[in-house]
Amino acid sequence: MSKRLLETLAGLRPERSLDELAAVLADVARAVTGSPVAVVRVHPPGAPDAVATGVASSPDGPPVATVLGDPPGPDVGVITLATGDGQSIGELRLLPLWDDDATAAEAAGLAAHLATLAAATVEDHLRYRAARRQERHFRALFDRSPLAIIDLDADNRVQHWNPAAEALFGWTAEEVLGRPLPTVPPDRTEEFDEIHARVLAGETITVETERLTKAGERLEVELTLVPMSDERGRIVGTMGVVTDVSERNRAERQRVEVEAQLAHQALHDPLTGLPNRTLLLDRMRQALARSGRRPGPAAVLFVDLDRFKLVNDSLGHDVGDELLVAVAERLQAEVRPHDTVARLAGDEFVLLCEEISRPEEASGLAERITAALARPFRLGEREVYIATSVGVALATGDPEESPEALLRDADVAMYRAKELGRGRYEVFDQQLRERTIERQRLENDLRRAVDRGELRLHYQPIIDLRSRRLAGVEALLRWEHTTRGLVTPGRFLDLAEDTGLIVPLGSWVLDAACNQAAFWSRLRAGDGEAPLLVGVNTSVRQLTTPGFADQVAAVLERAGLPAAQLCLELNGPLEVGDDERVERALEQLAGAGVQLALDRFGTGGAALAEMRRLPRLRSVKVGQGEVGSLGRFPDDAGVLGATVDLAHALGVRVTAVGVETSQQAGVLADLGCDEAQGQLFCRPLPAVAIDHLLRQRRTW
Repeated sequence: MSKRLLETLAGLRPERSLDELAAVLADVARAVTGSPVAVVRVHPPGAPDAVATGVASSPDGPPVATVLGDPPGPDVGVITLATGDGQSIGELRLLPLWDDDATAAEAAGLAAHLATLAAATVEDHLRYRAARRQERHFRALFDRSPLAIIDLDADNRVQHWNPAAEALFGWTAEEVLGRPLPTVPPDRTEEFDEIHARVLAGETITVETERLTKAGERLEVELTLVPMSDERGRIVGTMGVVTDVSERNRAERQRVEVEAQLAHQALHDPLTGLPNRTLLLDRMRQALARSGRRPGPAAVLFVDLDRFKLVNDSLGHDVGDELLVAVAERLQAEVRPHDTVARLAGDEFVLLCEEISRPEEASGLAERITAALARPFRLGEREVYIATSVGVALATGDPEESPEALLRDADVAMYRAKELGRGRYEVFDQQLRERTIERQRLENDLRRAVDRGELRLHYQPIIDLRSRRLAGVEALLRWEHTTRGLVTPGRFLDLAEDTGLIVPLGSWVLDAACNQAAFWSRLRAGDGEAPLLVGVNTSVRQLTTPGFADQVAAVLERAGLPAAQLCLELNGPLEVGDDERVERALEQLAGAGVQLALDRFGTGGAALAEMRRLPRLRSVKVGQGEVGSLGRFPDDAGVLGATVDLAHALGVRVTAVGVETSQQAGVLADLGCDEAQGQLFCRPLPAVAIDHLLRQRRTW
């Protein structure tokens, strides 16, 4: 009997239930004690609620089964059942109820063997239950994971393929289990073999690569591969977690592309694609830093298209844009690959050339540029011609030299080229540097001239050629500098126009002239004379200043001068592109009763166009160039006479400027010219001298 029970207990497998185990242990106890009275208590740690029939829920509790009363004698022994690591899992208590076939020694020995076997059996059972729990947890994780999980053996055959892998790649588990992994693209085989070998050698690897779907689509994926070991610790395969990063990478590429586009837009001209001012200055800064380590200095060429605005506005902005793109292409064709061609704004381009071996090399490039841009541009059905002014500046090698200063020097040289006739180049030199310094000083002084009370107005009489009486005066600005003395208008008016100072200076002139004219108006009224017209030069920049017409109205009201006694003389010819703003301002002024005149007026068709497109002109002024040739070239008188006739036909008076001889005055009178001014009649005078003339009632 004992031998059979021993074999029965030794043959227990871990998959047997606790119920079955409890029943076997109860049978063993009865056989050992020779009595149906036995107590078996097993308490597996962590599972007091899982015990079955014949098993106590607590090692300290009462017996669960007692048959035929209490045991008659002492215990043979209490044997503790423990796991291999010494953790107690319960007790086997044997009671000495004997039959005739067993001795106490036999019972004790058999109990010891049975206890050892029981402990091993319980330990195996607990391990099996833990393994089953882990397997269930892993299976739930494996099946429910949103990430594709794939197990491969050492021969690259699929061992596990979860539902997420099916969804990602399109193959079902039945299609891939036991077969080689089908997702590796042919061009990634070598990469896969190398990674697989490294993981089988014990590495854990995370890598981004590409994999194929069943439909043939290439996916960008992130793989995390770990080695898989058996119960003996031998690596027998790999487990891979696959994440589809196609959308993430696509979004990242789009983000990088957008950032690159934004960076390019921030540093490049959108029309021509050339570097803009910001990028140019950065490259100039780098070039100046390198210039000390290179054999030749850097050169900057400032390129400006002469009269581009006229081309742009007359032919349309689309054609103007085409021209700018074509200019950019020609400029790039004239420089070396490592040189920079940039567009600053409008029709301004800058070339940065490093390692210029000698100054003549920069001059030669400027000559090539002017020649290249002088060739006609074919824009659609049109041929467009332009001229170019170029300023050249060479880096001095001074460590303190800034990109802004070098660019300014090239700009100054370019404007010097314009002053000398356009369509040419000038090199910035010491003389220009001194002129630039002087110009800057003059500008600073001009900004303070109003506050210092240095500005004066002189007035040149305008004579009616029929009555030879005073018809009006033209207000002319004079600058009496405290240390420079009298600064001629030619030295500061262009500077004022370029810097925008013409607007505040023009406001001062308008206010002073209107106040003086109001005084003369009252003076002449007392003498019974007709009101005196005062002319004030007005630039296009002033006309296009917002609210200029309202400003004029306010000045007239403060001075108490009727609008009809003010004549604003426009410095023409006006650019076509200024028409809309200029004409709107002129309409407002004319509507308020202010007289309008066009100064520096030419002859011929252009003159006629100027007269026809400007509203309500009182008069036009024929310049000294046309007047000075009278008496020397007979044809000039005929041209001027035609201009006078056209003006009269349009109801516009004609005033001749710069009359110096009686012969000129006579010819002008014969041609029907209405008014004249010049040295022949009177030079510009201060206001007090005009007071004297008015009281004299002089004729000329």
